[in-house]
Amino acid sequence: VAAQLAAAASGVTGEFNIGTGSPSSVLELIAIMRELEPDAAERFRPEFAEARLGEVQASALDAGRAERELGWRAQVSLRDGMRTTLDATPASS
Repeated sequence: VAAQLAAAASGVTGEFNIGTGSPSSVLELIAIMRELEPDAAERFRPEFAEARLGEVQASALDAGRAERELGWRAQVSLRDGMRTTLDATPASS
C-alpha cells in the first residue's frame, strides 16, 4: 500500500515494479503457504513436469525505479506480506 500511496502523491507517471527485488521460486511460495495456512495448503499438491519450451526459469522484479523516483523500498518480507494478505482475505469455502 505504501508504494501506491507514494506513487499517487508523487505526480510521477508510468509503470513501477513493486517487490523485494529478491527472486522467489514457486516451491518457496508453497513452503510459506504451508507454514502460514497448513490446512488450506494441504489440499494443494504441485505437479512436477519437464520444463516447457520457452518457460521462464527465474524472474525477479527490479524495484529500482520506485526507489529512485518515489523513495519507496520494500519494508516487509515476502512471508510477512503473504501473512498480511491472507489475514485481509476472507476465507474461501
